[in-house]
Amino acid sequence: MTTPTPLPTTWLPPDLALALPTEPASLAGLSLTRTVLSPDALRALARELRQRAANTLADRPIADIIDVLDRAAARWLDPADPARALALDVLPALTGFSREMVAESIDLEMRSSRAADLWRVLRSELGQPDALDGFVDSPNHPGGRVRALGPGLVGAVFSSNIPALPHLTVMRALLVKAGFLGRSASAEPVFLPLYLQTLWELDPGLARCCAALSWPREEETLEATFLSELDAFVGWGGLDAERHFREAVPAGTPIVFHGHRLGFAFVSREGAAGPLETLGAGLARDVSTFDQHACLAPHVVFVEGDLQAAAAVGRAVAAGLAAEALRLPPRTADEGRLADLGQRRAVAEMDAAMGGGLLLVPEDGGPAWTVVVAAEPGFPVSPLDRFLTVVPVAGAWELPDRLRPLRGRLQNAAVSAPGPRGERVREMLARLGVARLCPPGAMATPSMMWHHDGQACVGGLVRWCDEEAVAPGEPAP
Repeated sequence: MTTPTPLPTTWLPPDLALALPTEPASLAGLSLTRTVLSPDALRALARELRQRAANTLADRPIADIIDVLDRAAARWLDPADPARALALDVLPALTGFSREMVAESIDLEMRSSRAADLWRVLRSELGQPDALDGFVDSPNHPGGRVRALGPGLVGAVFSSNIPALPHLTVMRALLVKAGFLGRSASAEPVFLPLYLQTLWELDPGLARCCAALSWPREEETLEATFLSELDAFVGWGGLDAERHFREAVPAGTPIVFHGHRLGFAFVSREGAAGPLETLGAGLARDVSTFDQHACLAPHVVFVEGDLQAAAAVGRAVAAGLAAEALRLPPRTADEGRLADLGQRRAVAEMDAAMGGGLLLVPEDGGPAWTVVVAAEPGFPVSPLDRFLTVVPVAGAWELPDRLRPLRGRLQNAAVSAPGPRGERVREMLARLGVARLCPPGAMATPSMMWHHDGQACVGGLVRWCDEEAVAPGEPAP
């Protein structure tokens, strides 16, 4: 497919786009264009989107909205879809991910965005999805009714670490019948406009309540205007971004921020007793998907047993990583990453020689992946890009001391520990703050029902109105 020149980095409903000028830009060798904004224009846009949502979404059945979102996901799963083809052409240059990884990311994100998944998340987080359409009988209050209402306008800022991820926030906003105004990541401002264009082609009435913009981070006045006009804020980014926006978002505006989180795996003695090839392939898939740049990916695998047991798991993961590198080629390695990787490998090689550990790399010595087996203390944080540390532990009882310093930053744990003892391990990890548990090989494929960061992502955008017909203790009418 021929990439259009210049490539738009913003999307507005056509009638609103006509009123705003554009300017050329460039990024990663691509010729781009973006909308020129003033604080007054941004303020007017936010208010118009909020009003449109109130006028057109409030009375629209939630079933209709889910149908449109389902058809959008189906379009993006179609290899012949022009928007998907364009994304595969340009996102590798913008993100550094291989074309195969971008395709994998789109597939994983859109497969979990079908109608059945959206209905499940509404039932999981709201209980009664039809409460979004009007008052319904309360199942817990005889004679009472409940109503679920979303904010007028959801605003979001995005990171660029996972291709195709921004559509999640668009869907969550529309599922609660809110308008959406997003600022794309500065390093990847293309996917979000492409997704909104898909919505426009499927249903202009829905898409006219949405917009995607892009402006430089140093435009502080624009950011302040943007944040002041929101009824709810959703953010994605690292620790610095999270600190910034928690301070910058006006008091009283609900905030959901998906920030820096860490994943890991635990393999018990019983879990390592099964086929190591299967275990290694699963963990390798967890490491390779998104090149560890997702908060779900494992940084370290804790293996119950001695260094020899950990080395056996490490070798199995290394074999799996070699296979995954052929299926999903790794990200482009820049000079800084190569220098850091070389230094880390040198340290690991020295430690292995002195302490009996192991350093495993591709046969050609290239940067595609690295496995370090070592008796390291604490929680060895990976430099990412398929760098995994395998650590022996005497037992699961060691995990609390290793994980407690990371409380609030733990996200996903792959657990290979069958039986009652494994159940106790899962309970312990949940109490330590882990937000998701899964078997090895499933870390990169969460369902839409997963409570991201341990919170209700759709339910967190909703406020409830209760109608009570009788006082407590009185019989229902």
